[in-house]
Amino acid sequence: MVVSGTSLYPYISNSTVSCEVVGFFLNWGVLCQRFIILCIVIHLLVFTMNYSRPKHLELIFHIFIWGVSFVVSLVPIPGHHYGSAGVWCWIKGTTDYEDDLRIACFYLWAWCCIIVELVCFALVLLKLRHQMAVYRNSENPEVIEQRIKFKKYIYPLLFYPLVTLS
Repeated sequence: MVVSGTSLYPYISNSTVSCEVVGFFLNWGVLCQRFIILCIVIHLLVFTMNYSRPKHLELIFHIFIWGVSFVVSLVPIPGHHYGSAGVWCWIKGTTDYEDDLRIACFYLWAWCCIIVELVCFALVLLKLRHQMAVYRNSENPEVIEQRIKFKKYIYPLLFYPLVTLS
């Protein structure tokens, strides 16, 4: 929806409410995408550490993804700060205040997510290295069973970082 909204930019007047709506949904949609990736990475970390699906976090993830991004995207609305931002509709950036809004309502959140994701990935990789060292040298049937489970469930999750390329 966001991409189709921005592809309509040539048909949207820069001073209309429609440009403000497109700007709002662009900001909200991209923040939601970044937060979804963050929650996937946190899910991976918790799963790697506990070997179980963290069902108790799913509601918290949804509230965070949809709620926080919605509230943050509402901030520029009262001052009519959404509008023409060059080749698309977003926070205008015509004043220093609007530049600060861009940072506060998007860039700060995006960079914080990226930093937390990198820390989580590092922790996951450290856990995996430690676990493989333990499994590699053991002939205990319980450890062998854990190794099989580990390879079946944890190894495929190592491809999650590819999600962050989107």
